[in-house]
Amino acid sequence: MSAVLPPATRSAPGDDHPPPRTPGLHDLALVVGPDGGLARPDRVDVALRAADLTALVRQAGAEDCDLRILTAPGERNVPLLRGLARRLGRDVLVPPAGAQVVRRPLARTTGVEDDLVAVDADGYPVDWLIVQPGGQVGSAFGWFELSGGRVRQRTGPISLPLPDGGVMLATRETFVHTRTAAAAIRVGHPAFVTLGVQVRSGDFVLGYYDRSTTRVDAAGLAAALAALPLYRRQVRLWLRWPDDEADRGRLRTNLADFAEVTGATVWVPAEPAEAVLLGGCLDLAAVDPQGAAGHWQAYGPTGPFESDVDGRLVPTGGVRVAHLPAVDLVSGLPARERELAERRGAAKEPAAAPFTCDLAVLVDGRLAVRYGDGSLLAVGGRQFTHLLRDAGWTGSKVALLSSVTPEQAAGVRLHLADLVSHLGTAIRLHEGRTA
Repeated sequence: MSAVLPPATRSAPGDDHPPPRTPGLHDLALVVGPDGGLARPDRVDVALRAADLTALVRQAGAEDCDLRILTAPGERNVPLLRGLARRLGRDVLVPPAGAQVVRRPLARTTGVEDDLVAVDADGYPVDWLIVQPGGQVGSAFGWFELSGGRVRQRTGPISLPLPDGGVMLATRETFVHTRTAAAAIRVGHPAFVTLGVQVRSGDFVLGYYDRSTTRVDAAGLAAALAALPLYRRQVRLWLRWPDDEADRGRLRTNLADFAEVTGATVWVPAEPAEAVLLGGCLDLAAVDPQGAAGHWQAYGPTGPFESDVDGRLVPTGGVRVAHLPAVDLVSGLPARERELAERRGAAKEPAAAPFTCDLAVLVDGRLAVRYGDGSLLAVGGRQFTHLLRDAGWTGSKVALLSSVTPEQAAGVRLHLADLVSHLGTAIRLHEGRTA
């Protein structure tokens, strides 16, 4: 038996009686004109530019709102909407290709309130797509919840999930930037859970989906994060130290109290450094105000970790490396080291050959090295340079012998580009490609 669908009433664009406005969301009733561009319903022959759309939003006083376009824009108009999102610093919500926007009752029994719903050609709900200010288009976590073709307002505190089980706390003003950072960071050492926090006057800032904010001390932060298992964990705080000395003193007290309340070892960049995301390895590093690598400081019991030359928090004891007769530097899984030793034997490359290395390759394509505790962590740019020099590298070209799958290739190229910028010389893959 086919499903009974709520009746689709009239199409949303140009509707004289729109449903109640969703706070923080501004609707643009546009149509696709004869030339394929986006246009106003009353001027379908005039294709709008990003500047024109921005002006419409500003005239409505909706610059601080996310936008919802009430028609499927088509692939041609995606660059236009990217430009609009970038200009406003807000998300633009659009129906997917082939969908339309209809009005349906929120309460099926009474039909008192209507809502705008994206549906496919058969009338089944489909989720809206998000065009982000950074240019990404998809179904990423947004300010609004997208479910069943509807756009719903979220409630409660703002927190964005991180891949290691931690969260990034945000406010409405920092939401877009924080979401970008949360999406970029990758899993590091399995012992760590990362918490991104904002600091104001030495206290922690909590933001809510009603756009309000509040400052809390260590106990308030612990209460807000009560659902996270932090007891006896190694916790990294992604934060920036305040400039005022009194505020720093207040933050020191809060950090010590947070470690005591949660029972965790709490790592923070040693003041006055801040935690930043490094390109290439996509891991956190402590960086001082001059941009040089800093180091991390622990509140609570100190775990078996130390700061490396990139300012990252890594296991103590450094990287495990091997030097084979025909491979200058190997660091990765022991099985790979044995394979290389057996395959290449004791054959020597000509003296003019490039410096050779074989590193582990993570699932996402980042190149990694092995530490004494057996963990594989993506290699940083300064760290990679030091490892090569310690192995006898004198500035020649470098050949990477690591096996790379097609799925890993894009990630490897991105990481190699960062490593090349530190080395100042080319890194050639064993297939003959050059980063």
